[in-house]
Amino acid sequence: MENLNLKHRVILGYPDLNNSGVRVVSGVEEGCITEFDTHIYKYNDSNNVNDDASSIIPLNVTNTEDVEYFTTFLAINKLPPPTKTALFINSLITLFCMHEVSEVIIVASLNFSEREEFVYLGCLSRIIKTLSPTAKLQDHFFNTFITLLKVEYIQTRCLLYPGKRTDGRHASDNSYEIGILKHLVEGLRKLLRDDSIISMDKVLNITLPPQKSAEKDPEEKERFDTIYM
Repeated sequence: MENLNLKHRVILGYPDLNNSGVRVVSGVEEGCITEFDTHIYKYNDSNNVNDDASSIIPLNVTNTEDVEYFTTFLAINKLPPPTKTALFINSLITLFCMHEVSEVIIVASLNFSEREEFVYLGCLSRIIKTLSPTAKLQDHFFNTFITLLKVEYIQTRCLLYPGKRTDGRHASDNSYEIGILKHLVEGLRKLLRDDSIISMDKVLNITLPPQKSAEKDPEEKERFDTIYM
């Protein structure tokens, strides 16, 4: 992944409960894109004798620029297995440091308890409703990412929506997922102060492969940890 061209601000999405985050960051309006490329992260799996697709994670890198910011939208299209999560995230953060990334914004729908259905912002800004500091976020990938970003003192904000896992239908056929995506898109537009950067039509028409449910995977279940924002 050495050839990634990352800007100083990275907005990142990954396959969360409903693939919401990765869909949102993949929905950059075509007219705002200055550069797009797909990069491959490959990890070595000692249990995988053959060199196949199971050890490959595609990353879509979309670069934009405006008067104030140069931004990279980074879509992680597939999660590594739990045993490779820290290795993968550490590789990403090493790249962030190499490219002098100064801010990371993580967009995701996570299973956490909040009475009100809002988009919540963890960490710094007051533009959007702030997530309670006692909120328990049970997502191994997210928690590992946050922990390692803090180690490197990279400014991090998290645009989160409380969601539940659905049946994996296409987003445009699922009114619940459409609602989550609309909230996240509106929240990101507000955070960036740019109403045209993300195309809702493009977000709804993105097709992603089904992800294995961590809640049903005993190996991942054992790795659930709790982070307080």
